Amino acid sequence: MPPNGIVLLIFGLVSYLIGGLPTAYIAARKLKGLDIRRLGDRNPGAANVYRSIGPAAGVAVAAIDIAKGSVAVLLARLLVDSTPMEMIAGAAVIAGHTWPVYFRLKGGRGARRPQECC
Repeated sequence: MPPNGIVLLIFGLVSYLIGGLPTAYIAARKLKGLDIRRLGDRNPGAANVYRSIGPAAGVAVAAIDIAKGSVAVLLARLLVDSTPMEMIAGAAVIAGHTWPVYFRLKGGRGARRPQECC
């Protein structure tokens, strides 16, 4: 049975919030007490963490970012089992990563997102 509109909306919102989790910001704050948005190229992404904080932190942030995309799509697959829902979840994760509500819609570049969630 295809999901109804409210299910699509809820999964889209949850996926957006998952994608918007500021993993690079959290890692920089926890590891060095710094705001990654004020370091390097000022982009809150894994590449900036890699250059500004260190390779181990950058790789960890990238791995967590990959997991965020995968988790949203897998949740859609497991709970709703609908290809359109999986596509909405994937698109919402990309949107959340690129325009996170947590940072007033200023986030990462979203360059790796399609490979991570599909």
